[in-house]
Amino acid sequence: MAKKDLYKNTDYFEFTQPNPTEGNRCKKPDCVIRAFAIAADLSWQESYDILSALARENYDVPNSKNIYEKAFAQRGYKVVTLKANKGEKRKTAEEFAKSNPKGRFILSLASHLCAVVDGKIRDGWNCGYKCIYKIYIINEK
Repeated sequence: MAKKDLYKNTDYFEFTQPNPTEGNRCKKPDCVIRAFAIAADLSWQESYDILSALARENYDVPNSKNIYEKAFAQRGYKVVTLKANKGEKRKTAEEFAKSNPKGRFILSLASHLCAVVDGKIRDGWNCGYKCIYKIYIINEK
């Protein structure tokens, strides 16, 4: 089986890189900043500043779960936790994107966050195969 091109646009994925220093690949571990920026329609710098201010107040780092969950709660994002059902596979980011043609979301996946906007994963690489643990529903815009 050929290796999947993680940067190629598909019917459910659109390469989106708000970090102006990254070019056409993702090299930095900034998925929290990137997902927040894309889903909330912020610049990468605005997203970073919001998360960094909270991190400083809480003696933490901007991409920690504690910090991004505080930032999302302050903005009124609704969180849905997906429980694992014994014997069933978890829903993937690809399945979620295809079944949600409207709306703005941040998905918490295994060791990654990504944005889904109007039925497309918008990220610096195609993480559609990853399983979803939490969904943050964005009510901005």
